[in-house]
Amino acid sequence: MKEIISEIGQSEVAQFVRNGLIGHEHIAFLYSGKTEKNNILSQFFDPSASPYTLRAIISLSSNSARKYQKVKSITYDEFLIVEKSKAMSGMFEWISEIHKSNLSGRETRVAGEDASWFLRNGFDNEFLDAEKKIGRRVQDKISVLCAYDTERIPLESQLKRIIESHGYVIIDRPMEVYKAPKS
Repeated sequence: MKEIISEIGQSEVAQFVRNGLIGHEHIAFLYSGKTEKNNILSQFFDPSASPYTLRAIISLSSNSARKYQKVKSITYDEFLIVEKSKAMSGMFEWISEIHKSNLSGRETRVAGEDASWFLRNGFDNEFLDAEKKIGRRVQDKISVLCAYDTERIPLESQLKRIIESHGYVIIDRPMEVYKAPKS
C-alpha cells in the first residue's frame, strides 16, 4: 500500500513540474536524495512537456548541466568571481538576460540545481534575502525551481525562510507538492 501511495505522489509531482507551470511560479524543492533531485529536474526541463520553453540552470558543475537537452547554464562557482555584494545582482542579471532572449511567448524555466550551495559558501543572508525579493509569485513569466539539499541546510531558521519565500514547496519523502496559503 505504501508503494502505491508513493507512486501516486511521484506521478502527481512529476505532472505538476512537467505540465502544471505557466510562469510566475517560485518553487522550493527540498530533497534528500540525488535520484529524486535528478528526476524532478529532468521533468522540469523535459523538452516534450513544453517544447518552446526557454530553459536555464544554475548548476554545480558544467558536467551536471550537460544531462539536460538545450538548457543554458552557469555554474555556482561563477558567482565567486565577483565581490560578494554583487553576486546576487549578477544572478538576477543572468536570469533577466535569459528571460529577455525568450521570444516564444511561453514561460522561461530556471532552476538552481542545489541552491543550498549559497548557504555553504557564505552567501546565506544575501541569498535568502534574494529569495524573499523574488517572492512567492514571480513577476515575470518565469517558473523558478530552487532545489535544496536538506542535509546541507544548517539552520532551521534558514529552512523556515526558504519555505516562506516560495509559492510552492515540494518534498521528496514522501513526494508531495504544497501550495503556500495566500498572504
